[in-house]
Amino acid sequence: MNWTPRVKEHMLVGPHDSIGSLTIETGISEGAPLRYPLQVFFTRGGSTAHLVNQSVYALSKGQATQAGGSIIVLKYSGTRRQGYIDATFNDLPTLVSYFIQNSLKRR
Repeated sequence: MNWTPRVKEHMLVGPHDSIGSLTIETGISEGAPLRYPLQVFFTRGGSTAHLVNQSVYALSKGQATQAGGSIIVLKYSGTRRQGYIDATFNDLPTLVSYFIQNSLKRR
């Protein structure tokens, strides 16, 4: 059974906005697989999807400028992806690297 967390109620979205997600499986050190992959939820379409996420913008020192609106990051509790644990400050470099690389691809 594939379980998806209910994140929409925790995001700044309109009633008709949709939520997308992606999984970050590799780290920043030579693409090594993450022991605990990160799942990122974001708004797709709607009134806030065109806004630049200010937290991501600040963490990347202005290098990550993609639109995204609200973002929620959850950390899988293992490679089998059967549950979640708290993401920590140690996960920020991986997230920032992903957002910067994603912004560079869109330019």
